[in-house]
Amino acid sequence: MFSLYIKNHKEEEKIKKKIICFLLVLCVAAAMLPMTGLAAGDTSGTAYAVEGGKIYFDSAAGTITGADDGITSANIPAKIDGAAVTSIGERAFRNCTDLASVVIPEGVVSIEMAAFSKCSGLTSVVVPEGVTRIEMAAFSGCTALSSVMIPSSVTDIGDFAFSDTAYYNTPSNWENGVLYMGPALIKAEESLSGEYSIKEGTTCIATDAFDKCAGLTSVVIPDGVKGIGGLAFGNCTGLTSLEIPKSVTVINDFAFFGCSGLTSMVIPEGVSSVGDWMFYDCSGLKAVIIPDSVTSIGEWAFLGCRCLESAIIPKNVTSIGEEAFYGCTGLTYVTIPSGVSYISEDAFKDCTGLSVVYFGGTKQQWESLGGDDAISGTGARVIFNNYPESSIDIATGETVFGSVLDNTLTVSGDVSAASPVYAALYGENGRMISCGIMTAPSSAGVSGAASAKLIWVSADGFTPKGECMEFALN
Repeated sequence: MFSLYIKNHKEEEKIKKKIICFLLVLCVAAAMLPMTGLAAGDTSGTAYAVEGGKIYFDSAAGTITGADDGITSANIPAKIDGAAVTSIGERAFRNCTDLASVVIPEGVVSIEMAAFSKCSGLTSVVVPEGVTRIEMAAFSGCTALSSVMIPSSVTDIGDFAFSDTAYYNTPSNWENGVLYMGPALIKAEESLSGEYSIKEGTTCIATDAFDKCAGLTSVVIPDGVKGIGGLAFGNCTGLTSLEIPKSVTVINDFAFFGCSGLTSMVIPEGVSSVGDWMFYDCSGLKAVIIPDSVTSIGEWAFLGCRCLESAIIPKNVTSIGEEAFYGCTGLTYVTIPSGVSYISEDAFKDCTGLSVVYFGGTKQQWESLGGDDAISGTGARVIFNNYPESSIDIATGETVFGSVLDNTLTVSGDVSAASPVYAALYGENGRMISCGIMTAPSSAGVSGAASAKLIWVSADGFTPKGECMEFALN
């Protein structure tokens, strides 16, 4: 499953330990042992009577924490002793095999890990509007569960959340190899191949949804999807094209893990982080546009992305995680904003092609961050007090710091060997068209594109004046 991009035994063991920890968490869902005769979950909270026994509530956390295993029906109120119920806690009803019906109140926002796991008598469930998260194995092993209503508010569905349920196990519920539950795409068969268009009206792509669909080459995600789960496209090695709609605000860790055929990605505005392992071993990835809404770059986020050419880290990022760009040997230019308060000491380890780092802050800020440790061994030089002067969306016929005539965009500024400018032009699909240090007027073209994005920085505070670069939008 995992192909590690590592160079020495110590680093290999370190990364393997992280992977083992992740796999152990997954195993929890597959190894829930029966607790016959005992109450499910934590019974230390406030008791509330239901049919067949009691449920238990932590009023400080707003969480249903446990239940007597003999309960037959649970109509959970919106409030218990005046405190709002906001979550169904981890393993709260696990192994309540006599539970035939449950009412989850409005106001609940999360259903936690294994909350209803192995409730084999449960036949239907309505998840109320307002719930945003259904965690790992939440309803796994509910073998009689044949009817599930999921609201459009849900943005995150964990792995195995509905595995081994009657709904999951009924072949007629799978549409051409893909299982939907209302607005949620739960799982695709690994044999799915070629191009696939997700149904209109889908709002959530669950964890593991397309994991190991190696034959997939393209997936069309409709506008309206809000969340993409961890490993949702993991190990889709044949996937070359994936456009994320602007409606997406949540992309979880591991989302594109091992997508070695993926060449470009535009992360939409509204996503707040590039999660841990998100693009791990996307060895064909050349360009990623990260929006200003992102505030953190996670651990191993781009590890092994050997073809990644540049990294424009947006202005609101405050942390760059452990080995975030480890092994990105094709990386040549990086911009880092002055607001970064943490850079892992090995964030750019083995980025052997890195030549220039543009840092928005002072040398003193860089040193206090331990910035030199982060780029140790790369040979890169750091240019201080510098950050992208502009990031513009451009279209044919548009005027930006100059004029457009005959489908040619002219960007103004002084360019010379003494005053170089780094510029990167991205096409509308996120693919980098041209990049590099400009020491003289230069030009590049985007064939057949209606729009593009131009980002540039300079060594001495770029002031727009005089012609320097031309980009043709044909």
